[in-house]
Amino acid sequence: MTINLAKRSWRQQRREQSAFARHGDTDTTAADDYLFELLDLMRQLSPRARAAIGLRYVLGMTEAETAEVMGVSPGTVATTLHRARKKLASLLDTSPEALLDEVFGGELA
Repeated sequence: MTINLAKRSWRQQRREQSAFARHGDTDTTAADDYLFELLDLMRQLSPRARAAIGLRYVLGMTEAETAEVMGVSPGTVATTLHRARKKLASLLDTSPEALLDEVFGGELA
């Protein structure tokens, strides 16, 4: 489910980028490659971690809303997100902070 949500978001972003490209030259190749790499690496996360990332960062839910949907405590969501970001950062050979800024918009809460 999370992968599908991320792909849907990516497709929407591509449509928007295409519209901007018609009005100017926008090179999105590097961003596209990065997103595909990230989606591929997300398959290495647990189903709970993928769900938490999808709900929190793709759908934009708060940690409390994510916890309610997942049926866990907000603390569990925070821990799951922290561990998922840390694992993705190590797989991407970057820091969790840089991953948070580059991919997830820099929002911790």
